Amino acid sequence: MSIYNKALVEDVRAMPGAKHTFLKQVCATGASRYRNAIEALVDPLAAPLANRASELLTSLDNRRFFQGHAEVLAATLLSRGAFRPKTLSKPGPMIVSERLNGQTLNLMVTSFIFKHHPPEHDPRMDRLLAALNRVSGDQRFMVVVRRWKPEDLDLERIRRGVDFWLERMDDEMWDGRYATYEDDRVHLEFGVTGERAEPGSARVACTMGPFLSPASIASIEARTVTAMSNYVQGPRAGTPLILACVADRPWAITPGYLRDFLYGKPTWQACVPDNGGPEFGYADTPEPCLFRHPAYHKLSGVLLLGRDPNDPTRLTGSTFLNPWADLVLNPSDVPMLPVMTTKRIEDELTVLSWQRRDKTSATLL
Repeated sequence: MSIYNKALVEDVRAMPGAKHTFLKQVCATGASRYRNAIEALVDPLAAPLANRASELLTSLDNRRFFQGHAEVLAATLLSRGAFRPKTLSKPGPMIVSERLNGQTLNLMVTSFIFKHHPPEHDPRMDRLLAALNRVSGDQRFMVVVRRWKPEDLDLERIRRGVDFWLERMDDEMWDGRYATYEDDRVHLEFGVTGERAEPGSARVACTMGPFLSPASIASIEARTVTAMSNYVQGPRAGTPLILACVADRPWAITPGYLRDFLYGKPTWQACVPDNGGPEFGYADTPEPCLFRHPAYHKLSGVLLLGRDPNDPTRLTGSTFLNPWADLVLNPSDVPMLPVMTTKRIEDELTVLSWQRRDKTSATLL
């Protein structure tokens, strides 16, 4: 399907401003490989999905554009397994997929656009550390970043505060080895290491954070609960469902946060010597979590996907299958990425483990 014809590309290029939009970036000179890759993903899809994707992927609204891209990525990934995306159904819309035997599975896609770059790509963190390395004195200290919203951050104010703290420590006017800087945008904690820096060397010994997992989980939980509420009130509430949470770049979530949100806290966990992979045992007695919610027994799994910023056809992420769902999926149903699934049932415990742990990403073309 030709989504980005010559006339559209030229019109978008001629449009003043809008450089922040995905559409403007995709239509830019030198971005033809991105346009071709997106069209190659859309082309094999059934007509209802392809037509919707064509509409969304030509929108100047970044949320609509990336929702279309997310639906294409998730539908393509699902089609590599046992289910083939066929048509659309409200709400959402949901993508209705079928096995060869006629069994249906609904795919609901929720897209996420990060407001901030992950820390390893954020030059503002580098500027903060550069400012802190200019403090007077030679005390070395560590920095823990608890909250990180760095727009219009006054780096010199933070540096002066750290200077004041270290000077008071050197003058023995401050007993504490730790200090905190906090406002509505950032929360930083500092601790001296007891070492002295050589002249010209860095004062910052190490950094920890930003800790993005809690905020990411809160975002996923809010959007997932909304999606499930729409589903249970919709016309396809009685048929199995899989949710895809697709972000515009790889997720940065500690695995334990996501596992506890989906499955609850395990009764026990262990690392098995034969393959080095962790196992998690869950008792029959449920605790609050997404997969054991009494209204969500049709939820067969969750796909957590992140698009590679440098390749629109490449995904990172994991699949989490629900062992307590009405329709329990097999790892082969959703291929190509690591999958958390049932390993065995023993002594009234469901034991979960990872399969395909060596798969860190999937290329869809």
